[in-house]
Amino acid sequence: MRKRYERLYSGAFYDRFVLGKWTTADGLIYPMFSKERHVVVQAPECDRYYISCDYGTVNPSSFGLWGHCDGVWYRLQEYYYDTRAEGERRTDE
Repeated sequence: MRKRYERLYSGAFYDRFVLGKWTTADGLIYPMFSKERHVVVQAPECDRYYISCDYGTVNPSSFGLWGHCDGVWYRLQEYYYDTRAEGERRTDE
């Protein structure tokens, strides 16, 4: 099993979950990301909209407004709130 994991994983994931080391992740999270390819100045008119949420009352929260156009999803707007940085905790209410 360990030999298989050595072939499958690398980097911080391998150090953390195979070797059990407390390591920090460095470098690009998404190495295939290109600002020229993946960032647009103005999104086209969308036919559907969704909101995504990574929610926390103690840990940071992230909300995104997504729009769909011609098979592509665009993150149109975003909102972040970090309780620790702001010094004020939000509640579920």
